[in-house]
Amino acid sequence: MHKTILLLFFSFFSLQAQRPNFLSGTVQNLAGETLIGVEIFSSDRKIGCLSDAEGRYKLDIRTLNDSSLINIKYIGYHSQSHTLVKLLNNNTIHLKEDRLGLEEVVVSANRKAIAAHRAPIMVNRINNRLLQDVQALSLAEGLSFSPGLRVENNCQSCGFTQLRINGLDGAYSQVLVNSRPIFSALMGVYGLEMFPPSMIERVEVVKGAASAIYGASAIGGTLNIITKEAQSQGIDISTGIKLIGASALEQNQQMAASVVNKDYSSGAYLFAFRRKRDHFDANNDGFSELPKLENISAGLDAYWKASSRKKLRYNVFWMQEGRRGGSDFNLLPHQSRVAEDLQHQVLGAGLSYEWTDEKLEQFASFYSSAQQVFRNSYYGAGGRVLGPNDSLSSSDILALNAYGNSRDINWVNGFQYSYQVKPLLKLSLGAEQQHNAIVDNMPGYNRNISQRVNSLGSFLQSQWFLSSELEVLAGLRFDHLQLNSQYRFVEGDQTTARNFNIASPRLNLKYDINPHASLRTGYSRGFRAPQAFNEDLHIETVGGAALFVELDPNLKTEFSHSFNLSYSLQKEGKKSEQQFIAESFYTILENPFILSEQRALSNGTALITKRNGKGAMVYGINLEYNYAYADWLVIRSGLSMQRNRYQEAELIWQNPDSSDDQILTEDMLRSPELYGFFNLKYSLNPKLDFNANLSYSGPMLVPHVINPETERTVLKRSPDFFDFGLIADFRLLEGDNWQVELNAGVQNIFNAYQSDFDRGAERDASYIYGPLQPRTIIIGLRLKI
Repeated sequence: MHKTILLLFFSFFSLQAQRPNFLSGTVQNLAGETLIGVEIFSSDRKIGCLSDAEGRYKLDIRTLNDSSLINIKYIGYHSQSHTLVKLLNNNTIHLKEDRLGLEEVVVSANRKAIAAHRAPIMVNRINNRLLQDVQALSLAEGLSFSPGLRVENNCQSCGFTQLRINGLDGAYSQVLVNSRPIFSALMGVYGLEMFPPSMIERVEVVKGAASAIYGASAIGGTLNIITKEAQSQGIDISTGIKLIGASALEQNQQMAASVVNKDYSSGAYLFAFRRKRDHFDANNDGFSELPKLENISAGLDAYWKASSRKKLRYNVFWMQEGRRGGSDFNLLPHQSRVAEDLQHQVLGAGLSYEWTDEKLEQFASFYSSAQQVFRNSYYGAGGRVLGPNDSLSSSDILALNAYGNSRDINWVNGFQYSYQVKPLLKLSLGAEQQHNAIVDNMPGYNRNISQRVNSLGSFLQSQWFLSSELEVLAGLRFDHLQLNSQYRFVEGDQTTARNFNIASPRLNLKYDINPHASLRTGYSRGFRAPQAFNEDLHIETVGGAALFVELDPNLKTEFSHSFNLSYSLQKEGKKSEQQFIAESFYTILENPFILSEQRALSNGTALITKRNGKGAMVYGINLEYNYAYADWLVIRSGLSMQRNRYQEAELIWQNPDSSDDQILTEDMLRSPELYGFFNLKYSLNPKLDFNANLSYSGPMLVPHVINPETERTVLKRSPDFFDFGLIADFRLLEGDNWQVELNAGVQNIFNAYQSDFDRGAERDASYIYGPLQPRTIIIGLRLKI
């Protein structure tokens, strides 16, 4: 007996002595392909390494024991955790692709990276893979493939698009770039079409005012554009063409390249994009329904890690866009019957530094971001080509006066600090300073908007982990705003100098029913200051006259109270993944902003007033179901059911000669009660994929000016639309480190498109609804190295 014990004793220490100082092996996917840049680290993150260009890793394990947990993480794949002794026995790691993004990390929940399924509030995501599957050429074309989101075109002439979140129009939503609010009002007019997919890693969506921690305008929700950064070495080049409605040609070219150093402590990602589109005339009346468009974008995103706990990141992007709609494209804008011509120059940059302490208890972030926009514009009508003996008429002068220019600068600086006080409590605080200055000038029309907004915001939030299942997040943001503005119109000047002190609280609760299912609920308060937003800087041509927006001199701050309740379920099987989300929402709006009382001015233009309404409510439910099986099937789907109603019927138009002749509505305009999407990706074999896409939009009320002289407006109910597309991707050629793909297909196969556009120079250009494009044939090539 004693001999047996001694034998076991010495055998144990003999094995311990023979254990290597390093754990080494390779990381592969299930197909046996090596994975580069995979994180392998101990549970306390004190020891770690990355897999190299051949998928090999080498981890120093001298301070670890056999039961130590080793974590393996890689973007786009399911994470794993194993004991050290298990990996010593089998050091080849196989990772399974996360096809639904169940373990994607988000930053929009509480301004710090966290796995989406662990976040205290619901964060939806649109990743770059989905943008590629639906062949989106801009951010605007991919946003409708997320529940509660809908993108619409609001102008036949210039193609002004806006995003609606839970039915609320674009001004109710805040757009961030890498969590920074630099997406200004001027950029918001056409900006969604300027961001190319090659720039975007993912888009995070927080619906309702739960995102009030980011400041003003986050009533409908927040759209956070996370730009790409280098993960591995590679080059991606693509080119494609589209034939829109059998008449308009669109061309695009994209290029992206990423470089990283040997230990992945630094890297850089570069992208360039060009897009050129002819104008499209749906009813052959000589006036466009889609504008002529040319866009060029380029940018750089670079990082440097002094250690695994310190990261410096820098990004810069430049965009140039020109668009023109209306008529007579061979003439100068002021010679055309109707023309809306815009030329944009955009420059943006950001710098951030993140630090985490050795115990992973403290986190700090410091950042500065800025964006500058220049725009030369023409919004006019009634032009002609003058002959040598022609004299200027009043219409000629009105057409010549329609040139304008705008400039906008937005600058944000801030910091954030988080501290894990004890296992049950985490505190976060931060401050943010923002400066926005915009000048929008049309001297010929005697119109000038000069607006300067300075804000200083601070926030404090506590995160309580009351048990392994229950988590409570309570936060408060305080904003001090200084608004100085001057609005000049032909009817007179309006000057504003006001200060606002606004508190925005939020309270969220998350309860894990089991490891796969969670309940979330919360309340939050948001606001919009009485200032010019994106729709106020867009000028329409209605009945051949430019239509401007003026602010009511008594315009008050708009507030919201948002309540939400959601249930989420996600399961991972041996070959399958699935996710189901049901999210209900109820939002009360105080002093909602409303456009009404459109009228003609003495200089031949028209004016519509933004005023406060009595109140409104928005409520409904968003459903989402996603499913993936093996490596050949992915299904994504969503359905939104909602009502957007004013507390009292609001005035849209009234005859100045008869108070009984008026148009009222209790429903918010351009907001369908039912809409949704369906996306299916089927891999027939390793070389051939099919992508089927369907988006549905139900009927909605749309305003329509039917008499340009009196500005008489009526409300029409649109039909519903099923927009179905089918695209095939074929791996044409491939080598050891490269491949060439061919894609072809048809978007909007059944041509579900508006059929009752106004005609001619007197048309109401804002009377437009339904899918963004008619039937479109696409074909493209892509080279990946």
